[in-house]
Amino acid sequence: CSFLVASSFNAMNKPMLSIMLNLARVFGLFIPMAFFGSRIGGLAGLFVGLCLASLGAGILAMIVGDRFLKNLCSTASVAAGNR
Repeated sequence: CSFLVASSFNAMNKPMLSIMLNLARVFGLFIPMAFFGSRIGGLAGLFVGLCLASLGAGILAMIVGDRFLKNLCSTASVAAGNR
């Protein structure tokens, strides 16, 4: 889900949102969760941490994408009303 949202932001000419989402995914979720998961549970904990990081990245992408689309729709409806 996070890859789809990041690609959608790039397609809508919003590359900074895409970059911020990817940086948050990698440095805010994947690396810490993999590190702590491996420290707590070894190799199995590493994979659990990566699974949880992927789940968190998907949820984060859905929240950011939903807010962006709501803002885009409200801006479009205001612009349409002014014509």
